[in-house]
Amino acid sequence: MKASRYLAAEVPGEWLARATDDLRLAEILIERLEGAVPDDERALAAGALFHAQQAAEKAMKAFLVAEGQVPPRTHNVAALAEACAAHAPELKPVLAATIKLAGYATRLRYPGAELDVTNAEVAERVEIARTCLTTIRDRLAQT
Repeated sequence: MKASRYLAAEVPGEWLARATDDLRLAEILIERLEGAVPDDERALAAGALFHAQQAAEKAMKAFLVAEGQVPPRTHNVAALAEACAAHAPELKPVLAATIKLAGYATRLRYPGAELDVTNAEVAERVEIARTCLTTIRDRLAQT
C-alpha cells in the first residue's frame, strides 16, 4: 500500500506561499512605478495589477482548501469571494473589495486591453490584495 501524498493544491499553506510571492512581486513593481519613465509605466502597472489579482485569488483558494473545498479553476475573484463568504460571512467586506481586481489576471495579457488606472489606483489595488491575504492568513492561523 502506497503512502498517500498531499498535492500542493490540497495544502492551504502552499496556496498562501504562492499568494505571498505574488504580493511581493506586486509590491516590487509598485516601488519601481514611482518615478518610472512613461514607457515603463504601463508594463509596471499591468504587472503589479496582475500579481495583486493573483495574490488575492490564491489567498481565497487557500481559505477554501482550509474549509475542505476544492478550489475552482477560475480567475473570477467575485465568485471566489462569494464562495469564501459562504463559509465566513464576517470576511465579506474584505472579500468584496477584491472586485476591484477583477479581470487583471486575464484582460491585461492580450492586445487591445486598455489600462485606465492611475498609479495611485494601482497602489490601492495592491493594498486590497494585501488586506485580503493578511486577513485570510490571520484567520487560518486561528484555526
